[in-house]
Amino acid sequence: MILYEKIPPRLYEYSISAAQKDLLVLPGLVLRIHGFKDTALSQIFEHEQWFIKVFSEDKKQISDLKKAFSRLKLPGINGASRTLRPHQWLTRWKNHWKPLSLTEELDVAPFWYKGRYKTSKKVIFLDTLMSFGTGLHETTRLMAQLIEDNRSRTGRFLDIGTGTGILTLVALKHGAQNPTAMDISPLSIEAAKSNLKANGFSARLILSDIGRLPSKQKYQTVAANLITDDLLKHHIKISNLVKPGGSLLVSGISLDNLNRFEKGFEDLSLECQKISKGKEWAAILYVKKTS
Repeated sequence: MILYEKIPPRLYEYSISAAQKDLLVLPGLVLRIHGFKDTALSQIFEHEQWFIKVFSEDKKQISDLKKAFSRLKLPGINGASRTLRPHQWLTRWKNHWKPLSLTEELDVAPFWYKGRYKTSKKVIFLDTLMSFGTGLHETTRLMAQLIEDNRSRTGRFLDIGTGTGILTLVALKHGAQNPTAMDISPLSIEAAKSNLKANGFSARLILSDIGRLPSKQKYQTVAANLITDDLLKHHIKISNLVKPGGSLLVSGISLDNLNRFEKGFEDLSLECQKISKGKEWAAILYVKKTS
């Protein structure tokens, strides 16, 4: 599954239902065997039934899952698959997603909670909701906390792979001025624009691949929440976007890939300041050397 704040062109859903919650224990084990982590296995009660719904961009993964449950023939368990288009995926989470803690000082809440969500923390309201960009994913939380901890050095801010714009919003909440956010997906740019407006902010939004982004522009802080292979592929370009003395924040790095990633960034004029590790992912704060 891809969980890096991106809006995929389509997703494949497999839904397992049962009349009793305890009947979902064995199906949950089957789902784990097929590569779905605990964080993806939320249970939902609706229409007098209990459900586990999982999603993948890999059609074959869902097809294999469907075949596995067909062979098992578990009593009291029903399974169904379907393809979700972007507008279906963008609206699905509105029924099941609630406010959550993003960082020590920030919460994230659905836009329709605005005016009635009470908290002592600052709040980011999101209008376009999906697991790709609500702050649910560990890489988002790790990056958001690094931005918060690095707020005194933020300066001119660039968000590479902005998705829903959530990291740009974190930076704006902590004083960033005139940030730039870019993404290769038109849907992501649209979502970021909507969410910035919903929170009373604006930013320069660029529809572009990182490889085509002009490197003559330099930023005090660059945030890149991408997959490891993309970070390594564009490591020189990403580093060149950071001003001497500026900060580079990166994530999308699984713990299994951490050593490979660090070796790939060894040849750059970057000094590692902090590595934040979650259960499965890591985020790193670098500072660009001045000489």
